[in-house]
Amino acid sequence: MTPQLPLQRLFDLYRQFFPFSKPKAFQHMLRHLQLDSHFNPLSLPTSKEMQILLAMRESSQCKVLAQQFEVSVPTMSNHITHIRNKIVSPFTLRHVLSKLRTPNKSSMTEADFL
Repeated sequence: MTPQLPLQRLFDLYRQFFPFSKPKAFQHMLRHLQLDSHFNPLSLPTSKEMQILLAMRESSQCKVLAQQFEVSVPTMSNHITHIRNKIVSPFTLRHVLSKLRTPNKSSMTEADFL
């Protein structure tokens, strides 16, 4: 697999590889993206929060995201607040999004799934 693999597809692959342990799938994906140190390991993002985080690479406007996920603006605001609360200091949501927008230089290997 190449670094050009879309992040949503990568997310789907990790969820398929760990079908009975979503937290483990998210943990491995965050490690692959070199973001594991940015999140509290005891409070990892949920599946919906990961999808929102990936969507935020394109637009971080709450109204746009709410339309995309077919939820109300206050609901989307709550999701974003939960994501922010799971990021550990000194990192910020902006820092995480900037890392997601920057292509990962390393290619994915079988070790990423172990």
